Amino acid sequence: MRLINVQTFALEEFFNEQVPPYAILSHTWGNDEDEVSFRDITERNTGDASWPVKFKGCCERAEKDGFTHAWIDTCCIDKTNSVELGEAINSMFRWYSNASVCYVYFSDVTTDDRKQLPSQISSGRWFQRGWTLQELLAPSRLLFFNSQWVDIGSKAQWAGLIETITGISRAFLLGRRPLSEASIAQRMSWASKRTTKRKEDIAYCLLGIFNIMMPMIYGEGDHAFTRLQREIIRETRDDSIFAWGLKSAGPVSTEPQEMISAGIFAPSPASFIGSGHILSLERESKCRTAFGFDRGYIRGNFPLYTRQDGQLFAKLSCGPETKCVEGQIVGIPLYHEAPGEEYYIRPEGRYAQLLPDIEVVSFTPIIYIKTERQRASTTTATNQSCFFIEDPINAGLKLIEVEPQDCWWKEDSQIVMENDTADKTIQRAWARFRHEREGSSDFLVLLESRVQGSQIKIRSHIMTSSQTTALRDLAEQRNRMRKAAFGKKVATDGVTTIHIKTEQDTTEQGMFVVKLTKATALPSVTVNGTFELELRAVASGLERVAKRRDEILLEIEHFNQQRGTTLTWDSIRSHLDAIDEEKCVLEKIGKSQMEWTKEGYTFARQANSLAEAALANGYVPVLEKKSATGDSGTVTADRLYVIIY
Repeated sequence: MRLINVQTFALEEFFNEQVPPYAILSHTWGNDEDEVSFRDITERNTGDASWPVKFKGCCERAEKDGFTHAWIDTCCIDKTNSVELGEAINSMFRWYSNASVCYVYFSDVTTDDRKQLPSQISSGRWFQRGWTLQELLAPSRLLFFNSQWVDIGSKAQWAGLIETITGISRAFLLGRRPLSEASIAQRMSWASKRTTKRKEDIAYCLLGIFNIMMPMIYGEGDHAFTRLQREIIRETRDDSIFAWGLKSAGPVSTEPQEMISAGIFAPSPASFIGSGHILSLERESKCRTAFGFDRGYIRGNFPLYTRQDGQLFAKLSCGPETKCVEGQIVGIPLYHEAPGEEYYIRPEGRYAQLLPDIEVVSFTPIIYIKTERQRASTTTATNQSCFFIEDPINAGLKLIEVEPQDCWWKEDSQIVMENDTADKTIQRAWARFRHEREGSSDFLVLLESRVQGSQIKIRSHIMTSSQTTALRDLAEQRNRMRKAAFGKKVATDGVTTIHIKTEQDTTEQGMFVVKLTKATALPSVTVNGTFELELRAVASGLERVAKRRDEILLEIEHFNQQRGTTLTWDSIRSHLDAIDEEKCVLEKIGKSQMEWTKEGYTFARQANSLAEAALANGYVPVLEKKSATGDSGTVTADRLYVIIY
């Protein structure tokens, strides 16, 4: 290890028994300019009068206490060397344990007043940092200093306050009991309120506390903590490692569609925040076989317990301290993956519980519990349907638009729809794919999802359209379009033929893979979304004309009835005003008739044009001539064309 000479401020390297007695510094990192780096020391970038107060104060205090050398993490490790950094992290607990004294520098404690110190120490950053946990526990002699390097007491003197702050009993704080006598759950709980700058470090800072060595892989994120737990159970049969997420008992749902795996391992030390009082029951642990790993599952002996509400638990060989609770042990929730098999998951959203320890178990089965946690994006049928768009570029296509827009998780190449379990409505999303060939038609894909029981039922459809056809218009008109326009799996733009296939992802519930591939066989008919919208527009126009026609026919009928009644009156009493009024009504009806007749002919011509285009594209819309005629002597409506849709 490298040590700094407290007189010359030079780094010196020692091996094994050559290491002299040394002081070691524990602190929280500040700004870069406040820290002395390995490079600063080796290249002497800082003048003797310019050393930061933290660095200079440590060296001066060490020299005052009779030490020739000190260790400070900021400058005694070459952090640009990944191998050296990994060795240092694995050795850190030992280095703090072997130090003659550890100086704790509180940069945010500014007083030495005994009345104010407890408050400032309790709120100090030093008790919130992950790395300082081992620096609190490893040294046998630990002294505290404020920001001006004034001695404010020792770990022994402040043991009561530290126990209150950290939840660690004095026996472990002062080294009267080895850390190995604390359960895994207890040790994890000590770190449950601490944080680190990098995700991986919340695992790496605990290596010495569990006497574990493992390689550093910065970039693995939360997986580092999973690796740590795997290493721990290879060394011990302490069930309390699974006693995370401990909550009071409460009602739970047993609907199978809610079950996704939370994984057997805790996601972080924060999950052990309520497990500081859980002890390992060694008498039971010794009777069980060691844990093993088998194809994504952990294998072990666990007694099973079914509560009155039907909730299934695996009993662990750990429970509360007897002085707190008598006759209880921890149970973790389980859910059977498949009836008749011994494979289980620990369900997401279910909590570990304290169970009565009254059953006498003569046989403890070996069961398998899924190790991996399902990703946050993995969902069940009651939440979301995720459609992963698999490599459309292989077909020369690019996904450029999705409607609704908020369904498109562009970076993940997914279309995600929220399922509505209340009214079982169909959720839909339209996707536009554009070919790399300039000026080509677009390929449109309609994805549909609906919850049916505990399953998700999906459908996919493909068609073409012009590049200017709006997906929003198609989405709005979907339920009014021809049924025959949907259900197609193949479409061609005249040059490229595309086949769509949608299938369930076998590894993730609620995830479906959408594959667009080139096809050689031409479809019997290609649905064209642009044409369908035009057809729908003409049909809507004709429907409006037909409705107006019916209204006018009613007016004609009403007029004729009134006219017939009027002519039975005494002709002598006829008034010119009544004749004028009748004339106005007739003129109004005539004008309306001319308008709807003209509009009807316009839509009829459009319908005929679309019919010709439809026949050319394989469509067979049915045209029927309709007329509305009245009785003899009444006003009649002309003929018009109506599309049967």
